Amino acid sequence: MAPLERLRAGIGVGWRPDRFTLLLATLAVVGAALILARQVGYGVGISSDGPVYLSAADSLLAGTGLKAFSERPYLFWPPLYPMLLAAASLYIFDPHDVAGPLNAAIFGLTVFAVGHCLRRYLRHRFLAIVAALAVALSLPLTTIAAAALTEPLFILLATLSLAQTAQFLDQGKRRTLTLAATLGGLALLTRYAGIVLVMTILPLLILQRGVGALEKAKRIGWYCLIAGLPTALWLLRNRLTYGRFRVDQQQSQYSLAEVLERLG
Repeated sequence: MAPLERLRAGIGVGWRPDRFTLLLATLAVVGAALILARQVGYGVGISSDGPVYLSAADSLLAGTGLKAFSERPYLFWPPLYPMLLAAASLYIFDPHDVAGPLNAAIFGLTVFAVGHCLRRYLRHRFLAIVAALAVALSLPLTTIAAAALTEPLFILLATLSLAQTAQFLDQGKRRTLTLAATLGGLALLTRYAGIVLVMTILPLLILQRGVGALEKAKRIGWYCLIAGLPTALWLLRNRLTYGRFRVDQQQSQYSLAEVLERLG
């Protein structure tokens, strides 16, 4: 292969998606459109936790740090989702208006990720398409994706982390393990339930066949370092700034109507 041809192949010039990828992308767009359609009449769904995420994003944009309703430190939840809301707002849009399209996009990516990941392990691609379609039409998943909640982002990150872990167990490439740990760490930084994801992957690394004990120890140590570092830094920041790692959720002094009014 000539140098120019190798360069073109390396950067993907001339690449065309196959029909399976195009169909998955179509399902992803349909899934995202279904979420947006649910929000047309009433906007993004608001639950007990949603206003806190939105207020924390507002606080970040206002330059007052991560705080709930600009008063209490944001210490009960991990910070990734409100940080993502603030980043997606681009200092132009209101986080309340961004939450709906953002979660719709996340849901669409989840639909695509499920089908793409299963493509490697199912004999018939049709079954991967059926699985992606089931996700796109799942009532529980579409319900939470239509609300300002952390679950959609957590599900996407956990799905990608598990897929990369499976690929690492097949191929043994260190960069794949690093990517799996990074995605797992981001899932943990989205919801503390991500610790279950991390603890689930550790036995898989321990039980690998054909790998020496020292190499297993290196892999486990590397995975734990990458996956745990973001949340460890977050908790350390809380300890140094507020004298505590985390506080229990407290009852707000505002009624739901007052909270919604404060969010605009």
